[in-house]
Amino acid sequence: MIFDKLLNANDQLHIIQTNDINDLFRSFVELNILIKRKDIMSVIESSNIINQMLTNLLSISLSQQPDTKLLRCPDWILEARKYIDENYAEKVNVREIARMYHVSEEYFIRSFKKYFGKTPKTYIIIKRLDEGKNLLLTSNDSINEIAYKVGFPSHSLFTQFFKKMYGCTPSDFRNNT
Repeated sequence: MIFDKLLNANDQLHIIQTNDINDLFRSFVELNILIKRKDIMSVIESSNIINQMLTNLLSISLSQQPDTKLLRCPDWILEARKYIDENYAEKVNVREIARMYHVSEEYFIRSFKKYFGKTPKTYIIIKRLDEGKNLLLTSNDSINEIAYKVGFPSHSLFTQFFKKMYGCTPSDFRNNT
C-alpha cells in the first residue's frame, strides 16, 4: 500500500506517503553506519541527518490536508500501480501496461508521474529495492538470490541501484542492521 492512513484526535484523516517513511528508514540506516565510524566528520553528518529526520517528522505530522491530486486519481492509474505492485518481480513492460488501459505509453508515463511523483520505471526500481531491503532483513537468502527474486536481472545491477538508493551495498546493509 502506498499510503498509511491515520486519524488524529479530531478524527481528521491524515495520509502519509510510504515514500516519507522510506526516506526516514534510509536516514536511520545511514545514521547507523555513521555512528559506528566514531570520527568527527561522522558526528557532524549524524547531527545533520538527525536534524533532517526531525524536520521530516515535523513536516509529516503538520500536514493536515490529504493530497487532493491523489483523491482525484483515476481508477485506471490506481489499477496500473496495483498491477506493478503485484508483478514487480516479473519483467514489467510499461508499454504493455499502457496497452492494458488503452492509453499511449507517453500518456501513461505522464499520468503516473503526475499522481505518484515518479515514472513507472522508477517506481518499479524503488519497489524492487524496497522488497530487496526487506528480504535482506528477514531472510538468509544470498544477495544474488534476492536480486533475482525481486526482479533484477543480475546481482551487480541490484547492488548498483541499492547503493545509489541507500548509500551502502546490500552486504554492508545486511551486516550493519
